[in-house]
Amino acid sequence: MSSAAHDAMVRMLQDDLAGEHAAIIQYMQHVWRMGDAGGDIPCEVQEIARDEMRHFRWVAELVVDLGADPTVERDVIYINGSPPADLMLLDIDAEDRAIAQYVAHTREIDDRRVTRVIDRILVDERAHRELFRGYVTAFGGDPDAPSPRPGVGPFSGQRASSGSAQQAASEAPEATGPFSQERPPTNEVISVTPYHAPPNLQLPPGHEQLIATLNSDIGREYTTVLQYLFQSFVNKSNRLGTELQIDLAQWHMKHWGWLAERVAELGGEVTTHHEEIDRTRDAAYVIRSDIARQQALANHYAEEMQTVEDEDAQRKIARMHAHDVYQIDQLKNLQTALEAGDLELGVPAAPPSAAPQAPPAPRLTVGDLFGQKQDA
Repeated sequence: MSSAAHDAMVRMLQDDLAGEHAAIIQYMQHVWRMGDAGGDIPCEVQEIARDEMRHFRWVAELVVDLGADPTVERDVIYINGSPPADLMLLDIDAEDRAIAQYVAHTREIDDRRVTRVIDRILVDERAHRELFRGYVTAFGGDPDAPSPRPGVGPFSGQRASSGSAQQAASEAPEATGPFSQERPPTNEVISVTPYHAPPNLQLPPGHEQLIATLNSDIGREYTTVLQYLFQSFVNKSNRLGTELQIDLAQWHMKHWGWLAERVAELGGEVTTHHEEIDRTRDAAYVIRSDIARQQALANHYAEEMQTVEDEDAQRKIARMHAHDVYQIDQLKNLQTALEAGDLELGVPAAPPSAAPQAPPAPRLTVGDLFGQKQDA
């Protein structure tokens, strides 16, 4: 394979990663917005988000095998305060774009190892599209109705910017999306109709400050998940990568979900901001930095437990704090094993010229986080 063909393939896979990342966040945002509406449908959409998480891992590991760092950028996500049927129309639109993009990539990529994975992903995306069509019908909508915002969202190729123009998009929706003539959307999240809490919702005193506090914590957890996933992808063949992905990242994804559910219950918008991640691959550095991250989280939640008055949030934060304390010891055990030479690190990433390797066998991933009963 020529260098130009290799680079083009990596760019296409990075675009796929940005689309999958956005689909995960958009679908989960829609789950939180639907709440109890639609019976089991929110749970079923959550399951689709799990599938997208698996796709994200598969594509990220292909990128690593090709000698590159997997991107943690994502496409703009689209949130609408409309009825659930409209949310599902948005998600049909996202699946249509995903299918079109993956089909185009299978035609342009001449590497059977890669196209085999894409073909497998396409099986899911086509099934997701039909499921979303069924949900629209279940909500009393028309699955053939046009999307509320065509061309915007996951797999649109429009990257989320570092700063959000959420308020501007809410106040002037015509400035973004298909109705704009010159300026493409650059905001992280687009919401045409501002979200309002149900009128019969009983809100605790100071709920606005509580929502802000929990959203700040969501940003911490989101960044931690992305950090651990990146580290696990580039160490996918060894114990360090396994523990980072199968255990640490999964629990932080659960923390993120618990916080988001409480924000939604309080009638708030769940924010989806994250900080930049550290791309250092050195195992000793990775473990040291992760211990420091866990200690900072444990200290933060220990203090927050004393100031948050909402009992539900307090219980969640206390449990998260206990997990963080445990994970400090978990990482220290990895550090001890590394220093003793007992941590089989293998090769963090294959160089571009290396012979292609078969995709790893499926294993438990961050896609198995939500809805799983586990002990504290």
